[in-house]
Amino acid sequence: MRKIPRDRPDPAPLFRHGDRAARSAGECLDFSVTVNPLGPPRSVLAALRAGLGAVGRYPDPEARRLTARLALVQGCLLDLVVLGNGANDLIYLLTRTVRPRRVAIAEPTYTEYLRAALLAGAEVTHWLADAEDFRPEPFDPEGADLVWICNPNNPTGRLWPSPDVLAAWIRVHPRTVFAIDEAFLPLTPGNGASGGRSMIPEVDRLPNLVVLRSLTKFYALPGLRLGYAVAPRDWADRLRAEAVPWSVNALAQAAGLAALEAGDYQGRTGDWLASEVPAFAARLAEVSGRFCPLRSEASFVLARLRGLTAAEAAVRLGERGIVVRDASNFVGLDGHYVRVAARTAEDNARLLKALAEL
Repeated sequence: MRKIPRDRPDPAPLFRHGDRAARSAGECLDFSVTVNPLGPPRSVLAALRAGLGAVGRYPDPEARRLTARLALVQGCLLDLVVLGNGANDLIYLLTRTVRPRRVAIAEPTYTEYLRAALLAGAEVTHWLADAEDFRPEPFDPEGADLVWICNPNNPTGRLWPSPDVLAAWIRVHPRTVFAIDEAFLPLTPGNGASGGRSMIPEVDRLPNLVVLRSLTKFYALPGLRLGYAVAPRDWADRLRAEAVPWSVNALAQAAGLAALEAGDYQGRTGDWLASEVPAFAARLAEVSGRFCPLRSEASFVLARLRGLTAAEAAVRLGERGIVVRDASNFVGLDGHYVRVAARTAEDNARLLKALAEL
């Protein structure tokens, strides 16, 4: 890992995201976002229909039932769980709570960490995983108040070292808060809904560790917004004190409870992760020509393009009804990277055919 400058005086273009399909005319296959392709669990949709009457009442501001269920799922104390309006809400909440003077970000990664830091008036340092496949490693944050880590990392799909290695690194810097965003970990083959690589079990032992999770990706609820943090009691109390009241609406609370009970859905997602995701990555590696996928351990793949810019590839694939993520606006990447997320076998076959035709 090496420190790099941010070469964009105006960072606004860095804050574009995927999901262009939602803003596109006509039907298209959206490979630009990483969301469970099975769609929302039927039990969640039923719970939403049954709970429509709750929109006429204020929701439980503490979301006590859902918080208790998440604590049970994660095997942690109730007081350590803080809910938010999606993991993105918690990124901003944690940054406001820490009030950092300096923030260190492991790049290339999700740019909302940067935006939250800039809005807080913090100085930001960028640390690039500069191996050929962007493999991340611990680094010296040089006294930063807050360090952002995405595991598995978005957009590279690389996992950080084991929890033991990360825990040892965090202990060496007790005055720095380490925020580990595990939004994509449940959608990573071999990690399941909880995740063998999760740092949540370390929260009790590390007073400077906060872990973020998303329910919207695994359960395909991006339009609803639901996430949570697991933090040491001191930091959890601070987060709750800083949070906007009623940030998690009644329907989101009902959906979260129903989703966590959807055992059959979790099983079907596990089957997809075990079969289709590795096959997707393997078939991408067989596509010859201009598309060069990098190693990924997640359900999405970053690829470098030869003789073609990401913008040009996005246009040409868009003409075939396919949307990919132009990754040129991640810090540390140039204009020749795209990210694609695995979908169903049928959808993936259509993408592979289009890539072969580039």
